[in-house]
Formats: sequence, structure tokens, C-alpha cells
Amino acid sequence: MWPTLIAPLLEELDRYARRAVREEYELLLAEKAAAVEADRNDQVLTVNQAAQLLGLCPETVYQWVRTKKLQGFKVGREVRVKRGHVLAALELQIQPNGRRRYGRRTTGRPSNAS
Repeated sequence: MWPTLIAPLLEELDRYARRAVREEYELLLAEKAAAVEADRNDQVLTVNQAAQLLGLCPETVYQWVRTKKLQGFKVGREVRVKRGHVLAALELQIQPNGRRRYGRRTTGRPSNAS
């Protein structure tokens, strides 16, 4: 009689424990992914790398740093920006319809369209 009463309770306890372990494992994976993304966003980029990521010319990136649209800092004579700040600036430039406020020119020269 006791085994028939205890077996369903043990099965339910086993299911509960497995669910709790699975949820804890998924939470740990999410925390690890967030930490990796935070480390990646702290990556320091040159102006050329930031321009490539934004799809703009380097002069526009320099202008954005000067006008405080993009947070940058100097290392010696060179300007550097954090990847997370570049991505945040990119988010601010995207309009509700999905288009960007600024053109995506990747060189400092205008095109020679005839």
C-alpha cells in the first residue's frame, strides 16, 4: 500500500526538481550571455572601425564625437569609441519606419555619378 502512495509523490518531486534545475540552468546561460555581450560592448574601436560598423564615413564619426552624438575619448592623438556607444548611437539614428536618418556613405568623397 505505501509504495503505491509514495511512487506518485516521488515522480512529482522528480519533475519539480528537474524543472527547477532546468530553469536555473537557463538563467545561468542567460547571465553568461549578458556578461559576454557586456564585454563585447566594452570593446574599444578606432574611428574607422566605428565608421564601418555604422556604415558612415570616418569624418561623420569624428563630427558625431565633436557634437556629442557619439561618446568618444582620446588615446594620445587618436579618437576611440566603445562598441556599445556606437550601437546605441546607431539605435538613435533609426527612424520608426526602419530607415536611417543619415545616408550610408562609406568613403569621405562624394560619388562620381554621371
